[in-house]
Amino acid sequence: MFFNIDFLVAGLVVLVLVLIQFYLTRSYKKSFSSKVFMAMIAVCIADVVLDGVTAYMIEHAQDFSLALLYAANSTFYLSQIMVTALLYLYAVAICNNFRREFAASLVVSVVPLMFFSVLILSNPVTHMFFSFDQVTHEYSYGPYMYLLYSLAFFYSVVTIAYSTLCRKLMRRIDYLAIWEFCLIAIFCVFVQAREPELLMTGFGIGLGVMVVFLTINNTDGIIDAQSNVFDVEGFRRQVDSLIRHGSEASLVFVSLEMLKTLNKLAGPGISDSIVQRLAAQLRSLSRTKMVYRMKGSLFVAVCDSRREQRRIYGQIISWLDQTHAVHGVPARISYRSGGISDLSVFSSSYEIQSFLEYLISYMRRNDLVELPSAQDYLEEYKQERQIAAFSSQALEENLFSVYAQPLYGVKEQRFVGFEILSRLYHPDLGFIPPDIFIRLAEEEGNIGRLAALQYRNTCDFVKQNQDRLERAGVSELKFNVSAVELIDPLLPLRMLDRIRNMELNPSLFCFEVTETAAVKYGESSERFVTMLQEAGCRVYLDDFGRGYANLDSVMNLPFHGVKMDMTLLRNTSADESARALYGGLVGILQGLGKSIVAEGVETREQERYLTDLGVDVLQGYLLCKPLPLDEALEFVERENAKRGRRP
Repeated sequence: MFFNIDFLVAGLVVLVLVLIQFYLTRSYKKSFSSKVFMAMIAVCIADVVLDGVTAYMIEHAQDFSLALLYAANSTFYLSQIMVTALLYLYAVAICNNFRREFAASLVVSVVPLMFFSVLILSNPVTHMFFSFDQVTHEYSYGPYMYLLYSLAFFYSVVTIAYSTLCRKLMRRIDYLAIWEFCLIAIFCVFVQAREPELLMTGFGIGLGVMVVFLTINNTDGIIDAQSNVFDVEGFRRQVDSLIRHGSEASLVFVSLEMLKTLNKLAGPGISDSIVQRLAAQLRSLSRTKMVYRMKGSLFVAVCDSRREQRRIYGQIISWLDQTHAVHGVPARISYRSGGISDLSVFSSSYEIQSFLEYLISYMRRNDLVELPSAQDYLEEYKQERQIAAFSSQALEENLFSVYAQPLYGVKEQRFVGFEILSRLYHPDLGFIPPDIFIRLAEEEGNIGRLAALQYRNTCDFVKQNQDRLERAGVSELKFNVSAVELIDPLLPLRMLDRIRNMELNPSLFCFEVTETAAVKYGESSERFVTMLQEAGCRVYLDDFGRGYANLDSVMNLPFHGVKMDMTLLRNTSADESARALYGGLVGILQGLGKSIVAEGVETREQERYLTDLGVDVLQGYLLCKPLPLDEALEFVERENAKRGRRP
């Protein structure tokens, strides 16, 4: 009997290359599934080598003793049934169910394997599967040879069935890879059963292992090229595995700050060098080598104990606080860092990633550098997620309420309009502070939808109450415009279309653009301001003095007026220099012919000071707090009536 070993050699080459590549990326070797995969590669190589050796021995059977022929072929068939059994165990390992399903895994994989091992080892006596002629040493199949093929088919079917039942525990790509391996194995076993001279089984095994490696165990696909540590996909794989195992792992996180500023000050490329140094330092400190670059400048090191976490945290902070020579330039690294002590309380790696983003945002808002016990903020994070989910629901179901804060005209000595605001009431948490739900809307990309909902509801109210608004002397409704809306070139058209379609007075509508957004998006700002003011609306520069304090943004853009930021007003009562600054800015703006709104008026002293300066409009809690829109109109009707203008 002569065999074609071309396919066998090709399968062996593939297996050896996969083994070398997998060994070189052994930083992922601590996972149980990777250990099973390594064992499977080793057994597959042994199986293919034995397949070639036994084929040669069968072709030259006269040169070998019967005992050696039986021993070699028995060993080969033992390795072949082990391959398919290990494939099933690998599917179990991918789902991280081996510990929970130990007994079932043992029964399915080991019991049939042991039973057939006994049959194979007894084959020299029983000749069930194969035999050699006593004189010529000619090889021939036994009456039950098909059982060995049936066992391979059985394990393939069981693996497919198991992966189908547990597909929710796998990524889709992992699930498909297992199916592909099994189908390749079944096809090649079928071909070899029909054509014994074609040694296709080894080729099929090599091809299947390569498919699994390229999809499931290819760590090169989850390595960040710049930092040479795992990327966010690697984090999700490994941490999801730890969570499913109930591991009490912990982590340390470091977010590098002001990298763009460093590049401007010290030259391009310096931030890349710092990123690489931090990644290398975390890897050198981490015993598990589970270090990840999550997004941009956020790095995470996963630790297998809290003691390990405390050690890494202390050492990395000490390293970060040093002065580093980067490209010959001494540099101090700006960072924010913290630790999460127990990952098992999270449901998935996505939740941990979301929590990390919340922590970084929280630290930036509160100017915090370190949070060694970041887990203490978990309840606040969960409440914020609850608010975010309810906010999305509120947008869909129009649950946001329109509020308005009355604006007082100093020259008119009566209320002249409203600033339109949004409020959100949660059935369990009560009223949600605006700074929270507005920030969440910005982070979730919903700020435009929220503004559009507010604008639509206000226009509906104006349409229903045009006569009342006119009699009450309301001449302006102010809407805040976010930076996201400002860069939308179609926004002014949509706003004007609604005004025209509802036959409303354009001069009633005023829009406020923050100073920071106006400067950052100068071209978009100019287009926005020009289009609306040419249509009869008015546009104000909001929060003047908070950000850039750039008079160019006032002089170069055709704003109708300016709203002074409340922080400038707070210190005018006790600080003469603050009074001089505020008064000087008001004088400059008046000289430019701008209408001036002062917000944050909370005391009578501030009211008198602003009146003396000749500010046009006052806004603040001293005059009236924000009210539901219908109540705000009733308030203005009532107050203006007291001032001699009865509605």
